[in-house]
Amino acid sequence: MIGKWNPQHHYLRSTHVDRAYESGKAFARGAFPEDAIAAASHVEKFPEQQDHVLRFFKHCKSYTSEVRKNKRAFAEVDAYKHSIDGPIAQWLSAQLRFEVTTKEVMGVWSACVTDLIRELGTERWCSLLRPQDLEALSIVKDMKAHIKMGHGNELSYKIAKPLLRYIVDSMEEHVGSTAQHHPSRHSLKALFGHAETVSPLIALLGLFPEEKPRRWQTSRITPFATNVEFVVHRCQTGEVAAPSHRVLLRHHQQKVAIPGCTAMYCPLDDFKRIVDERLNGIDFEAMCAPRSLFSLGWWHTHTWLWEGILLLLFLFAAAGLTWALARYKNDAREQDVAMKLA
Repeated sequence: MIGKWNPQHHYLRSTHVDRAYESGKAFARGAFPEDAIAAASHVEKFPEQQDHVLRFFKHCKSYTSEVRKNKRAFAEVDAYKHSIDGPIAQWLSAQLRFEVTTKEVMGVWSACVTDLIRELGTERWCSLLRPQDLEALSIVKDMKAHIKMGHGNELSYKIAKPLLRYIVDSMEEHVGSTAQHHPSRHSLKALFGHAETVSPLIALLGLFPEEKPRRWQTSRITPFATNVEFVVHRCQTGEVAAPSHRVLLRHHQQKVAIPGCTAMYCPLDDFKRIVDERLNGIDFEAMCAPRSLFSLGWWHTHTWLWEGILLLLFLFAAAGLTWALARYKNDAREQDVAMKLA
């Protein structure tokens, strides 16, 4: 029970993005209906420049260059996409009796998804695609999310370290305050972010490791209103024995076992040990620092730039060769003229 609204006990925080902020206010109004206005007004909209907890992915330059904006990181996704969108385009062209491009196929699928989101049914854009087409196209999105935010790239989920560390620190703060026989300053901490926030946390915890053939079902793992709860229970085992604390993890309000723990209600000390093991060796600052210009990793993730440099060098070499050849022909011509005059 979270009780009645109390700004000393309840902490609500969102990223600077409006949709996350609005989600926070909607939660506050639903959780504290008797003080909805007061609760909603206390949602803290955190500045992005200082938000390493919920916007950690924006504070990791190597993630941006090596994963998010690196086309080579999604080569497998592109290969799969090209294997399906061509046949779908051909089939759709035959049905509609005019040429449909692969780009337009993706547009039809996006419009179909939008209709589903807005609860407009499947009679419009979705009706243009066969069930197997919808399934194949959704796999493209899942594969991309698997690499960008899931287990498909270690960097993609290890960057969630600040968030997981914050969660454990909050638990210790709560337990410490109750052990000292006074109310915890924050009996509830509710954070509101994005799929780029929640998905890496889920992967870092070790949940849903590899789901084939879908790999990372975003419709099940991180749909709209995705929520992950960590509930700390205070257990009194006897009149003399000190109370123990256990952690329950919920995903979409459903209990899920914490990977590495032998009990659904995981002893807090065990949970902290599991987290320490998962975070061991992850240096966020070092991991996220920009790569050296001549490092192997930088070379691979900036291949497009090196290709441009090599092209320029080739053009300069070709221009130099052309100039040298022209100079040689001119010298030969002048020598031939001189011999004739002699």
